[in-house]
Amino acid sequence: MDEPRTHGRTATVVGWRLIVGAVLGMSLVLAAGFWLGGRLVTPENATIRSIPPTIDLTSEVEARRLELTVVLRAIVTPVTVIVVDDPGQLPNVVTKSSPPVGSKVAEGAILLELGGRPVVMLFGQFPAWRAFAREMSPGPDIAQLQQALARLGFYQGDVDGRYGSSTAAAIAAFGENSGYDLTNGLEIGQVQFVPEVGLEVIGAVAVGDTLEPGALGLELASSEIRLDARMTTDQIRKLRPDMQVRLRGQDGELLVETSIVDVDTLAVTADTDPNVGLHISDSDVPADLEVNGSILTEVVLDSTEGTVLVVPASALVETSPGEYAVIVVSPEGGETTLPVTVELITADGVGVTSSDPQLVAGVDVRANP
Repeated sequence: MDEPRTHGRTATVVGWRLIVGAVLGMSLVLAAGFWLGGRLVTPENATIRSIPPTIDLTSEVEARRLELTVVLRAIVTPVTVIVVDDPGQLPNVVTKSSPPVGSKVAEGAILLELGGRPVVMLFGQFPAWRAFAREMSPGPDIAQLQQALARLGFYQGDVDGRYGSSTAAAIAAFGENSGYDLTNGLEIGQVQFVPEVGLEVIGAVAVGDTLEPGALGLELASSEIRLDARMTTDQIRKLRPDMQVRLRGQDGELLVETSIVDVDTLAVTADTDPNVGLHISDSDVPADLEVNGSILTEVVLDSTEGTVLVVPASALVETSPGEYAVIVVSPEGGETTLPVTVELITADGVGVTSSDPQLVAGVDVRANP
């Protein structure tokens, strides 16, 4: 019987082993080369690596007025219109004309006279739904009346919502000051509570006119519009009347520059910023401004008193808690550290002042100290 033939198979196995060994050997050699190449550093490379990878930046000091502004997308709230056309329990015949069209009407003004009885305007949220007289039950409408009479200087008692002798005396004193006998209180129709806004007459009534609901009445309109927008609590704390407001068009062009007349906090929820209403005079607003539309609104929250030196925030060096300096760089490359007082910090730069005459507009300061 012949023996098994294994010679050719053995040679094949040995060949494959040699090939695999050679490949592995070459791989090890290459890996070692890469490793050594990374470890070995030539003198030239060592010199390059020893140079710190920094770039010295400088910025030129500017002299200008600096503003801290916030840009909002505000909703233009419609003008408040109030129509006095319901005489209530009063006669409906006008016996004294209302102020003429265009007149500004303040709190405490006598809007008109019906059957010899005055109709007075006071600020308040609730309408006068009942007569104000002795022995009436307590309520928020009485408290509202007490607050109004206190603002006018006629009521000095507690705002408790109770119609007592102090409230009756205040009504009588107001009536006497206006030329009317109000010792018996105020009838339904004699008080018009309106929102606390500036109002002017846009529709007047004359002696002999007859008030008819829906047909004829005295018309008042707010002399302000309200811009409703969301602002952070910190921004709202900075708001105050007389702050500058700029309304801009869609492409950023300035439409009008005016100032805040009043501020309302309209709504506050736990998970959103408060919604505020910025009152501005409608006489400053373009006639074609879209009511209920949105408009780009820029509010100046703070500004420097005048021209200050302006540097980038990166130029400030805190030398000690609350103390700052800047590093002035001369044309020759010399550096001088000068103390400064920070006046205002904005995204557009930091306003500073310094008693050192070396810090002036046009010099360079290090912007990455």
